[in-house]
Amino acid sequence: MLGLSFKTNDEEAVSFGLGVSSKRVYTVDTRNGSVTKSIVVGPMEGVYWDRNNSLLASFVVCERFNEIILLNIYPRILKIFSVSPEIFASIGERGKCTFGMTLSVFPLGICGYHPR
Repeated sequence: MLGLSFKTNDEEAVSFGLGVSSKRVYTVDTRNGSVTKSIVVGPMEGVYWDRNNSLLASFVVCERFNEIILLNIYPRILKIFSVSPEIFASIGERGKCTFGMTLSVFPLGICGYHPR
């Protein structure tokens, strides 16, 4: 991805990026017992928000083989009873959904997946 960043104040910035991502893998050739593979690429764009060069949130839209829309909200954005969680969600091909949350006070997270 290539992009540009813009300062919104003395501490925060918003960045916009465009690029390509691997969409799927396919077999090109299988001569002499050797398999040659290649990838199909698709467009990828994202918006990123940071404070003092520390990423706070990201929103990415792409044509990856497992995710089309991806949202990450990192700790320090939300507060729930003085705990700051990280939240992620994605939507993939044919409506496959993933949602999860981790807490900095507990080293494990919870995730849900709906395969549709």
